[in-house]
Formats: sequence, C-alpha cells, structure tokens
Amino acid sequence: MKDLDVDRLARHKEREAMMGDRQFKFGGEVFTYRANVQYDVLRDVAAMTADTDGSEVIDTLEKTVLSLLEAPSHKPFLKVCRRSEDPITFQDLNDLATWLIQEQVGSPIPASSLSSVGDATTTTDSTENSSSLEDAAAAA
Repeated sequence: MKDLDVDRLARHKEREAMMGDRQFKFGGEVFTYRANVQYDVLRDVAAMTADTDGSEVIDTLEKTVLSLLEAPSHKPFLKVCRRSEDPITFQDLNDLATWLIQEQVGSPIPASSLSSVGDATTTTDSTENSSSLEDAAAAA
C-alpha cells in the first residue's frame, strides 16, 4: 500500500521550518499563524477576492480525486480534507490527484513545457545550414 502521509507530513514539517518565526503582535496580543492551512481556506479567499480561478483549480482537483475514488470513500475523504488539525493543503491535494492519475494511466504525468514570455528571442542549437538558407544562396 502506498502511504502518501509519509511525504505529506515531511513536507508540512519542512514548510514549518522554512517559514521560521510565524508570530506577530496585534492588538497587544501575540499570535502564531499556521504554516499549513487546509485548502478550503484558499478556496474561501479566492471567492472573497472574486478571483474565481484559484477556487476553480481547487474545485477541479477535489472533483478529480473524488471521481477517482470508489463511492464509499467520498465522505471519509471529504472529512479528512476539512479537518483543521493536520490539514490537507493545496499541495497535498495536488500531489494526491497527480498520484491517482499516474496510477490510472500507468505512467508519470509529463511536466508542461516552459514557454518564453514576451518578445524573447529564440536561438537554434543546430550548427547545420538550413535547407532554406542553402536554397536562397543557390538562387542568388
């Protein structure tokens, strides 16, 4: 059995360590903010800011996972996702969806290719003359 919690919990601890001091003072009180928040919080923030793209991505991931789970697992999965202690983060949900899809297709999902931004110039790695350049030289 694949135990996705091993990587998930290690990632949570690493994130907490990377964030360092998470305390702040407000109204004379000292508070500590969470390093790992459940993905529903991000959905709510996206809805409040009218940025539906973030909310749609989360909804799509959740629907993807639910569609790949057998029906009796739906309610327990949603319960796990909505707990506030040991939360399931956006990255956790994304990793789970990716792993489930890989299991279905039997191979890793290829990473999307990077594209240049704006008016970036492109170069070719080939040292061979282009056939169109040779044709142009012959015609001259």
